[in-house]
Amino acid sequence: MVRPQHGWRAAAALDVTEDEKTVTLTAELPGVKESDIEVSLVGDQLTIKGEKRSEHDEKKQVEGRTLHRVERSYGAFQRTLTVPYQIDPDQISAEEHGSMATPSNKVRHLSVTILRDWQEVYAFAHLPENFPKWASGLAGSLHKNGVGWIAQTSTGQATVKFSQLNEYGVLDHWVTPDGGEEIYIPLRVIPNGSGALVTLTLFRLAEHSPESYAKDAETVAKDLRDLKELLEAE
Repeated sequence: MVRPQHGWRAAAALDVTEDEKTVTLTAELPGVKESDIEVSLVGDQLTIKGEKRSEHDEKKQVEGRTLHRVERSYGAFQRTLTVPYQIDPDQISAEEHGSMATPSNKVRHLSVTILRDWQEVYAFAHLPENFPKWASGLAGSLHKNGVGWIAQTSTGQATVKFSQLNEYGVLDHWVTPDGGEEIYIPLRVIPNGSGALVTLTLFRLAEHSPESYAKDAETVAKDLRDLKELLEAE
């Protein structure tokens, strides 16, 4: 039995300190993974937001029968601060101390509105075998083996893990290159009037130059346009 739970909200406890050259924001976010936290700076508005997701799996024997219960909980938080200084977004960095985290990589949110019911968009997009039809990074190479999904990328072979089917429009996936670190790619579908808004969050990784990060953003924007054209043509 699967029991999804949602509605969790948290007001992140924040401390802000400064010296002559830096401003430090410390957030206490118990139970929230660093990979589920997003930090963005738009003008003088610094926003920290994220999700808390947990899963409890219980299995026991009762009178010769197996009782299996899975409970999942989802929730979100967001805080926005006005920064009284001009800050270079490229100089934002992060450190993690146990359950304590400060602002991390630069992010861009790329979106497209699709003139289809959001649940129809999700029903198509959540299937891993449909990703190569619009996501150029996986086109022609994504296949399933005995362990999971494998893709051939520009840097070599990688394993790809997809979010489980859910009722929240979550399409997050994780790409792990051979010998490399896991790359988290948040992707969501939400209602937008009678249509759907699809948003991908692109993190600027340590190895990204400004030029390569901009190129990646252009590729993602084109992929989202391809998804729009594909679904609106049906």
